[in-house]
Amino acid sequence: MKKWQKWFLSLVFYGSFGFAGGGSFLMFLMVPAERWLNAQGWSQAGIDRTLGPFVYGWFVIALAVTLLYYRKALDLKPPRPRLAYGMAGASVLAALLVFAAFLNTGFVVITSRQGSVRQLTKRFTFGPYPEAADMQRLKGQGYDGVISLLHPTIPFETVLIAREEANAQQVGIKLYHFPMLPWISDNREAREGVRRLVQGRGRYYVHCYLGTHRVNLARSIVLEGQSEGTQSANALLPTALNRGMLLTYDGKRIVVGPFPSDDEWYLSILSTGIREVVSILDPNKPDYQPFIEKSKQVCKDSGLRYTSMPLDSRAPDLRAVQNIAAYVKQADHKVFVVGIRNGSWTWALDTALGGGGAPFQEPITKDKFERGELLRVNQWLLGPYPTDDEMLRLRSAGVQDMVSLLDEHTKGDAQWILKEAQWSQLYGFRVMRFPVRSETITAVQVQQVVDYLKTRPGPVYVHGFLTDKRVRAVFEAARAVQAQSGPTGPPPGH
Repeated sequence: MKKWQKWFLSLVFYGSFGFAGGGSFLMFLMVPAERWLNAQGWSQAGIDRTLGPFVYGWFVIALAVTLLYYRKALDLKPPRPRLAYGMAGASVLAALLVFAAFLNTGFVVITSRQGSVRQLTKRFTFGPYPEAADMQRLKGQGYDGVISLLHPTIPFETVLIAREEANAQQVGIKLYHFPMLPWISDNREAREGVRRLVQGRGRYYVHCYLGTHRVNLARSIVLEGQSEGTQSANALLPTALNRGMLLTYDGKRIVVGPFPSDDEWYLSILSTGIREVVSILDPNKPDYQPFIEKSKQVCKDSGLRYTSMPLDSRAPDLRAVQNIAAYVKQADHKVFVVGIRNGSWTWALDTALGGGGAPFQEPITKDKFERGELLRVNQWLLGPYPTDDEMLRLRSAGVQDMVSLLDEHTKGDAQWILKEAQWSQLYGFRVMRFPVRSETITAVQVQQVVDYLKTRPGPVYVHGFLTDKRVRAVFEAARAVQAQSGPTGPPPGH
């Protein structure tokens, strides 16, 4: 075999193997990896820094395999041309099959990895590559144009660009082309092109190939021009995200909630006019770093202010909570205060912001807490001293009145009475204490508790340390009173 033949076959093998393997590498590793990192809260910049080296790394792997092909199939003595041509032919065939698969946007492997069509604003909708029928539908729905982010240096996208241009001309819809490369480019020129179009008028469908990576970059540009907290924007704000409920204050100018998914950032939060993100996440905790980086990148891409005000989400400090509340109250724009999930910090901040931020109540369906049974008499709930998590369950069920039967003179009660006082200050519970000793409980003491309960309009939680004799005595007396007067309201959380 002549030297030029060896070089020719090596180049053919390198190109075909690199494309066939690279396409599979993209579809079965890179795209799922990006989605997983997005779900973990990574910023797009962090994802690009992580996945970019893998793109370049594939070229190195393809070169290494080609060198192995050269040694094992081309540089043999005696030469084995059938093996050399056979391996190169198989590689070319694989490349052609992968190329054909990428051109078939209805192929099951492609559709399974496509993003969904999402309308971000009245003017902009995002999704995967549109075929002729999709373009016809877009024109019928009043769209003024299609914005394509496909890049001609990607072989199959060159063909798709030509197909798209022909389809757009046939349908009679304008096509705007701003090519972007995923993971390995800052796409500055394309970003500027999209930004210029966003500043004008018209309704557009924006797409890359799968409708995931590059459309996310375009989304951030669209959101840069979103107006601040208008009435229409407020109406778009959901009551909850995947990780928990959203709490709102001051006419929805202040929003408090859990960390959004990638789609929720753009569709549920930024599109409502948010101009600042206040993060309670501690930058010194490694587990929080992906979420912090994601928040910073979202703010950078969307032209928002990012403010870090760390807060212990499980045991929030009262002064830190009050500082956050004071900060967001004085802001003259719409603010989103974000943690990972709702919890102690959420309700502490709710108290500091004046309460009433929860859009709904979460019912308590349990029959017992950790320290004892739960007893219900209409809007009154009686049981044991709650744990920290159970206390939050009570708060989210709408309970803000607590009646404590603990006695400071009873051994062991004093420390729990102190914690109750801390809860009252931090989480906004109104605690009324009627000290009762189990061994000396009287009808007069029980009646005092019941008389107080009758004055409270909302859900009330009555507790001892356990669901003990004194709790059950109050329960029986309260049930007797309710039987005489009739029901006065729903039980807590219902």
